[in-house]
Amino acid sequence: GAGDSNGAEGGDGRVRPRSAFYKRVVMGELDAARDKAREQPAKLARDARSFGVEAGFLASAACAQLLAAGVHAPRAYRVEMRPDEASPIDSAFSMLLSDFSPEAGWTQVGLLDAGQARRSLAALARLHAFFWEGGAFSTSGGEAAAELEAAVWPAGMYTQPSMQPAAQFDRLAAKYTEHSERLGPRFHAAEELAGVDSERLQTLGQRLQRVARDAAAESHPFDDVAAGAGGAGGNAARRFRTLIHGDPKAANLLLHEGGAVGFIDFQWTGWGLAATDVAHHVCAAFAPDALAQEGALLDHYHASLLAAAAEFGGAPSLPSRAQFQAQYVAAILDMGRIVLAYQWSRADFETPSLNRNGYNKDVRCAAWLAARCDRALAEWERGRAR
Repeated sequence: GAGDSNGAEGGDGRVRPRSAFYKRVVMGELDAARDKAREQPAKLARDARSFGVEAGFLASAACAQLLAAGVHAPRAYRVEMRPDEASPIDSAFSMLLSDFSPEAGWTQVGLLDAGQARRSLAALARLHAFFWEGGAFSTSGGEAAAELEAAVWPAGMYTQPSMQPAAQFDRLAAKYTEHSERLGPRFHAAEELAGVDSERLQTLGQRLQRVARDAAAESHPFDDVAAGAGGAGGNAARRFRTLIHGDPKAANLLLHEGGAVGFIDFQWTGWGLAATDVAHHVCAAFAPDALAQEGALLDHYHASLLAAAAEFGGAPSLPSRAQFQAQYVAAILDMGRIVLAYQWSRADFETPSLNRNGYNKDVRCAAWLAARCDRALAEWERGRAR
């Protein structure tokens, strides 16, 4: 992989990397983990498991096959896992990984411009296509497929309802009113909100609250809380199931000078809908100029998905462009739910940050999300009226 290109040949003829990345996580040494042990033990258990998911995925035969297929992720040289389900604070993990180093041509950016977004969407499409339900890996993966099932989340992404407070769905109207005041005049004056009716903007929170549970059920069909008891939603969506990254923000991507895109931080990797992963990526990672080209970029993703699936041997149940759009609209509304209820409490448009999501560090990205949720609500209503 491109992450291994910065290497030198040893005396035995094998190429050894010039550098490696060592990720060590000892839960008891983390201030946030100790706080959660006292105040939010369920979230502590979730976080501890997330590091186990990342370590298990990167060490898996499935990940090795993904790398061989040209999708760039860290190559695991050695992984050690010491999970403790009875006492998550005592869990520990270490991973010695290939290094996406600047010397090897890799870099990171705070938000992706339109050209970089095309590259990242094509790379994400390859990841999704490789693991698509009914494709070559899922039908003939054998032990590697079974190992992968055991390693990753049954439903990927931390925004899924089973990983969030149930009361979140009932707070959207009040939280949007609170955020609307706190985000300030720059938010309301942003050009992305120029075409949004002021009354519709004022009622965005309450309109989103009315559909939030249904949008979550469509966006996370393999999450038992979202889809309902019995997993009927998951059964209906099974043909569209694939492995999703789960947190494809800009800080979890690296760009290579040769055009490749690398993915890191697979803590929330699991099964889900490609459109849900893409919506998260668009909202969290795209700069305003890329957001302005949303439609063309989604066309590019869909075409890349079809091409990658054909390259990997085909998949019988890829969505049409219209089906993908309907899934994406639900996922945009679901992103609106998590941002209004939780994420915008962390918004800071003044302090530079690589790690924060776009809607929390760029006021125009925040305004775009509000305007896009307004349009998505109209699309949702039209779809239900048919």
